Amino acid sequence: GDNRLQSGDWKVSPCWPIKMTYPIIELDEKGYSYAVIGYPSRAYCWILSRSPVMDEGLYKNIEKKLVENHQYDLEGLRKVPQKWTSEERAKRGLTADELPDSFLIN
Repeated sequence: GDNRLQSGDWKVSPCWPIKMTYPIIELDEKGYSYAVIGYPSRAYCWILSRSPVMDEGLYKNIEKKLVENHQYDLEGLRKVPQKWTSEERAKRGLTADELPDSFLIN
């Protein structure tokens, strides 16, 4: 929207009448290559990227901002791969029933 002070919320409605608002706390304002969604209690956050693999330097910079600018504790933060390999599936303790071979990259 036109009002930048009110346009930084990601609104989610999983089912009517429940509506949840999550603040967009970091954003690539030039290319919109990433966004970071916060949670009011700081118990959760989501780092969203347009590309399946985010540059590691950028990811570390976002982690730093989460701690320094937004007071997040990153103890439980984990990356979720967007391109799965059989090694990644095994590392996460998933089975072929949960993540079929057809979803894996070679």
